[in-house]
Amino acid sequence: MKLQYISDSEGNTTAVVIPIEEWNQMKARHTDLADAENDFELPEAAKAILDERLATENKADFIPYEESQKMLREKYGL
Repeated sequence: MKLQYISDSEGNTTAVVIPIEEWNQMKARHTDLADAENDFELPEAAKAILDERLATENKADFIPYEESQKMLREKYGL
């Protein structure tokens, strides 16, 4: 299995990426994994990293969620 490890700025491993083909094989063998896929919640460490990165961004570059959805619907005819 070819895994990718994600680390924070202090070198602590915070996540693992599993190739999609291997994930699908694992779900086929272990049906409880399919349920886990629907119960996703961002881990606290990932939330902290996201908060840290968002704090350094220019808020003027962000657009509201509803506006982004409207733009995507118009662009892709959804």
